Amino acid sequence: MKYTALISALSITLLCSVSEAAEVKALCVDTFQAPMNEIVALYQKQTGNTVSIRYDKAGRLFGTILNENPVTEVIFTQDMKIPGRLVERGKAVDGTEKNYASAQMAVWSNKTDFVKGDKEFLAGKNLQKIAIPRPNTNVYGKNALQVMDKMGVAKEVEAKMVKVDTVPEAVEAVKNGSAQAAFVDLGMVSKNGKFIEGSGWILPADMYKPIAQGAILLNPGSKNKAAEEFLKFVTENPEARKIVNSYGYK
Repeated sequence: MKYTALISALSITLLCSVSEAAEVKALCVDTFQAPMNEIVALYQKQTGNTVSIRYDKAGRLFGTILNENPVTEVIFTQDMKIPGRLVERGKAVDGTEKNYASAQMAVWSNKTDFVKGDKEFLAGKNLQKIAIPRPNTNVYGKNALQVMDKMGVAKEVEAKMVKVDTVPEAVEAVKNGSAQAAFVDLGMVSKNGKFIEGSGWILPADMYKPIAQGAILLNPGSKNKAAEEFLKFVTENPEARKIVNSYGYK
């Protein structure tokens, strides 16, 4: 009888543990994939909850939420405008928007000792092709133009530009040889203060507008406490913030 009671108690405990575990459905901009993967693993380990996370291009995030397919509970975007626009459209919970990361820009190449940290490198003959996200649709492209204008090398660099849609595509253009270097999100090519491969130049932050990245709880997430907790975990948990900072985000 004692053994039966013990087994029953253990069964109840296990069932309770299973019932308490929750799932969070999240959507994140693809430039933040590396740090987010680490944060998700940390969150799942500490809470026992699971996070089903998808990554997509910055320009497609807003439309995905408007279409509500698939259902998403929390979103991590590339700027601070989208959370407000989602609130205006009645798709997000007002007052839950947060700045989860602020990105830095860099010029990067997969070639060792190729990138030099000065404007002469951008204007010089050694650099013949440089990938840039389209300035009319991408904040990194817009900021890259700002930097070149302030450095006085916009005309020289214009003829070298290989225009792509996104930062990940700029990185890929370097890797496949379409460009020698690219204007990128520092977090995609560095870790712990060092470039993962090749060479790079962290652009002066006072030469472009800050890239503050916004997150917000979406309407379906208001019914899931774990979704709210995950958003708070990403923005406030000390270990999660260390991961964010390790990729060059602030």
